[in-house]
Amino acid sequence: MGWEPVKLVPYPQKVRTFHRLDDPQVPASLRAHRTPFPVAGVTASAAATDGVVWLGSTQGLMRVDFTAPERDRCQYFAGLRYLPDDHVVDLVPDTARGVWVRTATGVSHLELRPLTLAQKAEHFEQRIRERHDRHGLVADCHL
Repeated sequence: MGWEPVKLVPYPQKVRTFHRLDDPQVPASLRAHRTPFPVAGVTASAAATDGVVWLGSTQGLMRVDFTAPERDRCQYFAGLRYLPDDHVVDLVPDTARGVWVRTATGVSHLELRPLTLAQKAEHFEQRIRERHDRHGLVADCHL
């Protein structure tokens, strides 16, 4: 009866090395000062199937898409335009580039619908007609 020797295989180990901030080995992008996230106190996070990361906080919601043009990489959603309140409790991305957001007082479903400029204008014209048209004059609205 023959015995086979045990074959050892490498296994990833955690190795830590500290560096000074001005160390040339540190990637240049880490040495640069980046713009901080517009929110603090992250309370929830979710990764969507399209690679977008949603971050909920006590100050609203942020959508991070590293494949988007720079101006759209970080989008911030807060206030009654988007959320029942700004304290995000949980997030569930949908399959159409949107997200369901549970806040302390309610739920909001945010969608990113592709619209032409004409479609967007019609949407706002309809809202004005329904809510602000007073006998042919446009009135303001206060929440």
